[in-house]
Amino acid sequence: MDSVFLAFKDLFKLKKILFDLLLVNRRFLVRYCRTAEYKEKKNELCVHLSPCQTKLFLFCLGSDIIDHLVLEDKTKNAIVCKRYNVPPEVSKIGHEAINSFVKHLQNGKQSFYHARGMVVGCAGAGKTTLLERMKRRSISDSENETRAIHVNEHMFFIQKDKLFVRRLCETMIDIGLKDNTINRKLSERTISMLDFAGQCGYYASHHIYFNKRSFFILVMDLTKSLYSVVEDTGNEGTIFEQWTYKEFVLFWMKSIHTYSSESAPVILVWTHADKVENAEEEMSKSFEQVKEMLKNNDPILLRHICKSMCFWTGMPIKKFLLWECDPFRETIEKIKKGIIGTSMQLDHWGMEIPNLWAVVEQHIKEARGKSLKLMYVQDLWIQYKDIYTTLHMKEKSELEKILVFFHEVGEILYFPEKGLNEFAILDIQWFSDAFKYIITDLRHAYSDLEDEIKNHADYTFFTRSGEMSFRLLEKIWDSFKRENFLEYQKELTKYMERLGMLTRITVFRKDIRASYKVRQRWYVPCMNRRIFNCDDFMTYSAVSSILCFEFHFLPNMLFYKLISSCMDTE
Repeated sequence: MDSVFLAFKDLFKLKKILFDLLLVNRRFLVRYCRTAEYKEKKNELCVHLSPCQTKLFLFCLGSDIIDHLVLEDKTKNAIVCKRYNVPPEVSKIGHEAINSFVKHLQNGKQSFYHARGMVVGCAGAGKTTLLERMKRRSISDSENETRAIHVNEHMFFIQKDKLFVRRLCETMIDIGLKDNTINRKLSERTISMLDFAGQCGYYASHHIYFNKRSFFILVMDLTKSLYSVVEDTGNEGTIFEQWTYKEFVLFWMKSIHTYSSESAPVILVWTHADKVENAEEEMSKSFEQVKEMLKNNDPILLRHICKSMCFWTGMPIKKFLLWECDPFRETIEKIKKGIIGTSMQLDHWGMEIPNLWAVVEQHIKEARGKSLKLMYVQDLWIQYKDIYTTLHMKEKSELEKILVFFHEVGEILYFPEKGLNEFAILDIQWFSDAFKYIITDLRHAYSDLEDEIKNHADYTFFTRSGEMSFRLLEKIWDSFKRENFLEYQKELTKYMERLGMLTRITVFRKDIRASYKVRQRWYVPCMNRRIFNCDDFMTYSAVSSILCFEFHFLPNMLFYKLISSCMDTE
């Protein structure tokens, strides 16, 4: 066949011979035809099609396009991704991941119905109470304030357009392997809810959870003016000191826009409506103020909100209040309907994923159900190799690409980089807790930590400067033996370093003989509460040898990661 092609090759190049792609032999298409932009390799036998023939060519290739050389052309990857509905989390990984996803999809697929809601807002706004009341629990059940983040995996399920509380700890996709075939019950339509602490000390861990597949509920206190200063002693000595409610709302909206997506839906909920007269009117006024604020600051933020997704509700103080007696149960039901509508409109709602990928997810959930906090990829591969081989997974590298996908959708923490790709964090709540006890709000530290730790000079210095000795970290984590933080100290700190949450630094200290003593310590940027005179920095805004950047909005975690990278000793 090559000899025949060679005989006509020059004529093809001179376009002396034209052919109808619909009538050409399929083998000829696959072997010799290339797109207009394709970069020909040395001595490669091929013919370049005209730009107008490219789309027809890709159509004629059908499923053969997966292994065809045109996939090296990035502009054509988009066509393949659109044809097979390849999730953006897969396409961003690259050509090999796209190839793997589509091939696995052709071996069996199923629909994926799941959404993640993020509840954010200032401390004391009523975020936790709101979630508890949606679960029809009494007010007395939700008196303790949230610490860092509380993950409610698959908290709700949708049935007949109603939102129900998920009572049993079941897996989202019930899959079994029998006679080399996939047997699946109908997957539930579930919603996970993540409750974020309002204290600023915990903001440094929030970005771990923000992703493009989330919707948000921004909770605000209807009794508070947007222009009044937030009364929270935990803000003292931080960038949030003397911030108004308006500034916090803008902070959350910009954080969502930065860390999630430019179109992530935000449901606005005003609480404590029982303390104001004419709550509907007050909510409308507050919404217009928020709208005007976003318009003046950055109009693009307006795409996240709409008037139809604004709600208000009260927070009755009566203890052990029965749901049937709740005067605000109708407003709660409206919020739940808003959550259903928002979830079902998300781009990924009902997307198709390969059966193999669902099986991997099932195995992750089974491991998590056995209280495994993290798992080594090699162990996962060896344990289920026979099942994966049956489902056409040939190499461990394919498993790693699947784990990257589940990292991107917020199911696990996993990075494919060398030194980190050997294991995955299965329990993100556990990982968040490990960091929470390091950066705990100072008011919480007195109840969490032993006197020996919180009264030690090292801890006092750490809460002011962010510098922490290796021994202090060990003592803090050793205080929570049931969590097994110390057992996985190496893995935990590796991932925290990767996320810019902490870094190793070299510290030079003078001893009594005026000589320098070198020490290795941890540095946690978000814990540095030392106050600097802003006027000193203004001198660099004119002519200076120092490179300066001015931001309308600089996410605090981006700043922390920048500091960590600059101070990294490796």
